[in-house]
Amino acid sequence: MEFSYLYALLVPIVFFIAARRLLNGVYILLILLPVERFFVTKALGLNMKLPEWMGLVCVIVFMWNFLFRHKNRMFPAKIMLPLLTFILVNIFLLLINLPDLITIGKITDLNSAGFRSIKVVIWCIYSVLVAMAVSYSVKDKRDLKNIIGVYIAVALILCSLSLFSLIAYFLGARIMTWALIERHGFLGIKGCFSEPQYLSLYLSPIVPLALTVFVLRVYKLGIMLTILASFILLLSNYFSFSTTGLAGGTITLLILPFLIWRYRIVSLQKTVRYVVIILLCVYIIFLIGTFFDINFIQATTANYFDKIAGYKDETRYAGRVMALNMFKDSPILGRGPGNWAWHADQMYINQVEKHIYLRPSYNCLYWEILVDLGIIGFIPFLWFLISLFKELSKRILKAKDVFFKAILTGFVVGFISLLAEYYVTFNFYRIYVWVTFGIVIAAIRLAKEEEESG
Repeated sequence: MEFSYLYALLVPIVFFIAARRLLNGVYILLILLPVERFFVTKALGLNMKLPEWMGLVCVIVFMWNFLFRHKNRMFPAKIMLPLLTFILVNIFLLLINLPDLITIGKITDLNSAGFRSIKVVIWCIYSVLVAMAVSYSVKDKRDLKNIIGVYIAVALILCSLSLFSLIAYFLGARIMTWALIERHGFLGIKGCFSEPQYLSLYLSPIVPLALTVFVLRVYKLGIMLTILASFILLLSNYFSFSTTGLAGGTITLLILPFLIWRYRIVSLQKTVRYVVIILLCVYIIFLIGTFFDINFIQATTANYFDKIAGYKDETRYAGRVMALNMFKDSPILGRGPGNWAWHADQMYINQVEKHIYLRPSYNCLYWEILVDLGIIGFIPFLWFLISLFKELSKRILKAKDVFFKAILTGFVVGFISLLAEYYVTFNFYRIYVWVTFGIVIAAIRLAKEEEESG
């Protein structure tokens, strides 16, 4: 059977499943979420991946339900207001720059200068709608518990398969080699992603969430399964050999025990149990690294601290210098959504290369927003993040149910990891980031409803 006929059969089935109940569509989206490298549709310079197509199905079903089966108070106003303002600023900056942008772009390539700005704004709207669709699908605590269970289970299955492939490779078999990568003379894993960094970013919010859910026994899985699940996730993060993964793991191990104690989620005795379990997992992981003679410290850790220190021979340092120069030249309105790379190529890269002798790298979310959207765009972005963390903290303190306390604490650490890792090298509009936002918005809403119901 040709793929075109297969798609013609599968698409109506998927639409039917999602239309019957939006949550079922979100389950499919969560299952497809890490499948980044397979079934990519290429057109007009765009690479639409399978989970992004599934996200579009969820958005369509959500908009239908929202218009014709509307339920009130499904989105916390304090979070949605800055997020919607951020969208409006993107649209406004696109419109005022549109005449100039079209003259420098190619209509057949939405990644070209000018038309890339249109693509970025559309993708921004799409991403927020995906988050709203995921949040809208969660109607009660049972739905939230199920969706988090699927969210974590998919990551565990992916990590388990990748680790199995790694072990098989060491034993001489060649199974699922697409999940592996050669790095610094030794083998690591990348799961279904195009590179290990993206696997680490996908795991960033999942690892702390899973640790709080498992160790605090939210699902009553038993102590051995708890240790095994925590171990698999931490080991996979370790074997990605990514400085991003190292940063996220370090943040999780440092902050999570403090927050469990700070928010009084469990007793001191259970907190100690948590710390012992996690440290035991970390100790075994480093033993495994030693057994395989992996020079993890030299290959990854030293590399990480060198880049954090901003050494002059680091391309990301050159990128930050270039971004600062670009921001100073247009601080209020920026350069237009998604076009700072084009403006950099016209003039700024050569200026930086003359002084630093390195070609700049563009890997920093904050500078990208400041250069593209200026101060007018950075304010609602910062407003959204501050509102999100304030609502999370408030709901944790007021929640009576340990389930809400556990998952909200895990999300606090997860978002800190996403926003602090390695100068934020992830693309803000990656679909798994916005699916996570959708889940946490639903969790905040349900925790507030529990509080109001007494």
